[in-house]
Amino acid sequence: MVSVDAESQKLNPVTRQHVIKALLLRLSSMLNLTEQHFLIALAMVVGVGGGASSILFHELLQLTQEVFFSQAQGWIGSVFLLPLLPALGGLFAGLIAVYYAGEARGAGVSEVIRAIVTRRGIIRPRVMWAKGLASGVTLGMGGSGGSEGPIVQIGAALGSGVGQIFKLSEANLKTLIACGASAGIAAIFNAPIAGVLFALEVILVDFTVSAFAPVVISAVLSAVVVHEYWGDLAVFTVPDYHFVDASELGWYLVLAALAGGVGVAFIRILYGTDHFFEHRLTHLPIWAKPALGGALVGCIGLVFPEVMGVGYPTIGKALHGDLLFQTAAVFLLLKVVTTSLTLGSGGSGGFFAPSLFIGAALGEAFGLFAQSYLPGVVSPPGAFALVGMGAFVAGTTHAPLTATLIIFEMTGSYHIILPLMFTTIVAVVVARSIESESIYSLKLAREGVRLHHGRDLSVLEQIPVSKIMRTEYDFIREHTPLGEIVSLIQHGSLHDFPVLNRDGLFLGMIWFRDIREVMLENDMYAFLIAEDVLGDAPPQLLPRSSLAEALVQFTRHDTDALPVFRSPSDNHLVGVMTRADLMRCYERELLLRERETVSS
Repeated sequence: MVSVDAESQKLNPVTRQHVIKALLLRLSSMLNLTEQHFLIALAMVVGVGGGASSILFHELLQLTQEVFFSQAQGWIGSVFLLPLLPALGGLFAGLIAVYYAGEARGAGVSEVIRAIVTRRGIIRPRVMWAKGLASGVTLGMGGSGGSEGPIVQIGAALGSGVGQIFKLSEANLKTLIACGASAGIAAIFNAPIAGVLFALEVILVDFTVSAFAPVVISAVLSAVVVHEYWGDLAVFTVPDYHFVDASELGWYLVLAALAGGVGVAFIRILYGTDHFFEHRLTHLPIWAKPALGGALVGCIGLVFPEVMGVGYPTIGKALHGDLLFQTAAVFLLLKVVTTSLTLGSGGSGGFFAPSLFIGAALGEAFGLFAQSYLPGVVSPPGAFALVGMGAFVAGTTHAPLTATLIIFEMTGSYHIILPLMFTTIVAVVVARSIESESIYSLKLAREGVRLHHGRDLSVLEQIPVSKIMRTEYDFIREHTPLGEIVSLIQHGSLHDFPVLNRDGLFLGMIWFRDIREVMLENDMYAFLIAEDVLGDAPPQLLPRSSLAEALVQFTRHDTDALPVFRSPSDNHLVGVMTRADLMRCYERELLLRERETVSS
């Protein structure tokens, strides 16, 4: 008789993971579930987990604030030692970032976008714990930041982790990351609609219809979990502001322009501070830099404690119009400084709550000024504060839909929706005219990761068009009848063709989009030739042009082929560049980069 050691009967975590996966896959097969059904089921798991994670993070933040801030003077002994609190919080975040998970540094949303575009949706599970602890302690001990960045990163890491367990495809993995992000926003702000829009507008950017259902379900379930725990309460309780008079739209226009300009200034100060700490203070250990930033925040907090922490109570005062003009203006400036010091030095937190704070202070200050010096302004300053929040968030994130919906859901103020929609759009236009990158993408751009519709252009910037252009290609002569052109389109692999004369000189392009309707009229085939249906001139692609430039041109002109010229002033073609060849090269380069990352 053979005895079996009890320890050998236990499954190690890896084996247990495979057994659970196999059982779930067998169950899905028995129930005849499609891939989309399985993805929705996982999205439900992520939604519930995202809501629970948000509750845990909020409780950690509240506990830290209660232990350290409410009882600070008792155990510190002197109010002048207050800077020690955010310094210790920054030190804790710095140590976690250096020795456990570097992704915990900073705001978090940029790291999620980086994982989407450069890491094929892979986020380490440890990021959940690292980000939660680092941000909870940083913000709870007085660091200036928000809770949305941490909870988005925690939810995204949860979604990525669930997807990795079941070895989902890259596209489905990214969808689950978006599910986690939407769950986080829905939970932390009680804003499920804004959570969905944030995930689609900011995180995914390029999304398919199949991604929409899982993201919505995840946001809804996350919000339900939070409602069951805290109740269905708006984040901010504000008076029922109304859009009073159409003539006030001009003043809201001015506020939107100010919000866009101040938003760009905030972004540049923030990343200027980040650059200073990273490249000028090289003699300091990385883990000590957030401590220095926290100490400086604490020094400001000795006089103005309102600009420390998340700042919701002060936002509430601004929304009720309870701040003086000078107070609102000072708070605005100091919140920019304290947030830049906290996050720019390497502390852990988010951008969203500081943006709400700055926007509310800017809006109320403008409203107070308008009531005192501008004729015809009848809306109270609190209304301008509410609209200013949305405009400033839109100006920094370049996400007007998210900004509009999140302010509406956080406050429940529907009657102010018209100026809110108007100012968010104007603020984005103003901000983009000054700075093309948002508060999330500028960090990546400065590191060489340039984004275009959710793609990492830096992968393609070092590859010339000459590497993959086709030197043998189909073309059309200037007198070719339309019937032959249609036959070439029907039987060829491309739909757009260059037109050459007898000397081989380029005359123009036949664009499929231009002749699509004519193709249905067979009686026109005998009367039209290539010369008659030439389309607009294409952009000048050269052999030395980068594939990043080519990708932008393909997106801008919506074509599947572009001619490549010998030189800018020469009408001779040296080849044809196709969208399909470019995308195959892009996917190959991403795969090679991923393998290099894994092997290193």
